[in-house]
Amino acid sequence: MEQRELKCPHCERRFKRSQEKHTDVNIAAAILLDCFDDVMDTMVVMSADADMLPAIRIAKERFGKRLILIDPPRRHSDALAAVSDQHLHVSRQALTKSLLPNPVVWTRKSKQHEVWMPPTWS
Repeated sequence: MEQRELKCPHCERRFKRSQEKHTDVNIAAAILLDCFDDVMDTMVVMSADADMLPAIRIAKERFGKRLILIDPPRRHSDALAAVSDQHLHVSRQALTKSLLPNPVVWTRKSKQHEVWMPPTWS
């Protein structure tokens, strides 16, 4: 995440906001690499970001891959839905039920490790 400084158009006050960077590009690149390596027949993509459309079209048209599109809660892309072979919706409640324990704990080389869910995910 990158911090971006913004200005309120009403009061002129400046504030910082986190902005996601390159996630859609990284997913698109991974899709194409998987196509070139021929390691999948079907993509399962959870997104409403139409920026991935060019990579998905290439995967489908050039490599003959299938797309199962899952809409994130309260988000949708008509463009992605139009090219999907199967289109599903997921609720926030279903995602919450799918979360791993918090924290995820494992032991490696006699040392215990923990990974905690970011507070914004709860």
